[in-house]
Amino acid sequence: MPSLINSDDGVVSGSAGLKTTGSNDGILALQNNGTTNVTVTAAGNVGIGTASPATKLDVNGSAQVTGSISGYGGGEIRLGLTTSGNDNSISTRATGAAILTFDHRGASNSGFWIWRNGTDAVTERMRLTGDGDLQFNSGYGSVATAYGCRAWANINGSLSGANAPRAGGNVSSVNRTANGQFTVSFSVAMPDANYSVVASANANGGALVSSMPNSSGYAASAPSTGSFNMLVGSTAAGQNSLYVNIAVFR
Repeated sequence: MPSLINSDDGVVSGSAGLKTTGSNDGILALQNNGTTNVTVTAAGNVGIGTASPATKLDVNGSAQVTGSISGYGGGEIRLGLTTSGNDNSISTRATGAAILTFDHRGASNSGFWIWRNGTDAVTERMRLTGDGDLQFNSGYGSVATAYGCRAWANINGSLSGANAPRAGGNVSSVNRTANGQFTVSFSVAMPDANYSVVASANANGGALVSSMPNSSGYAASAPSTGSFNMLVGSTAAGQNSLYVNIAVFR
């Protein structure tokens, strides 16, 4: 039997107060009315809701962290490899439900990793780098940076004037300025004008090509952070294709 510290309200034993019972097995138990809620083993493991903690802290049930941290707010759970600093630690703060990683050894070591323990070895599956790039391994053999599509749209190119796309994301409007000539505007501007546009269209007779910025006799204009111009048509003339599809990457 472990050494006991029991806070008794007197309902069970008839006498209230703090009671202690000694033992030489090296285990300490904290009780309320005879029910053990916290156990400290001889190895120094602490169990909350369990009498057999397997690690330094073993909680059986839900845990809640509250408080206030200067500059961040909310509570924090901090995990670190060393006692000095926050090297390779993960902190969760209740305000904003943020998960933060810290590394004071340099940007090359910072980031957040997700690993999978397979049958033979532990394999890295995903990484959020210190620069904010999302990298993942999806059958490529190693983790590589994923480049997200910043805008896409399915456009009805037969409609004249400014129109909303049939479906899409981050495309506010498509304005047909002439046959086969379109100005595509973003809902949220690109970080710069060095993005890449991939486009395709169905043919209204003959092969179609799409280009950006406008070319083949049409007025050329460089793309901007808020919009770009596109030509859909043959090398001779623009065509008002019924289905025009675009994807923008940066």
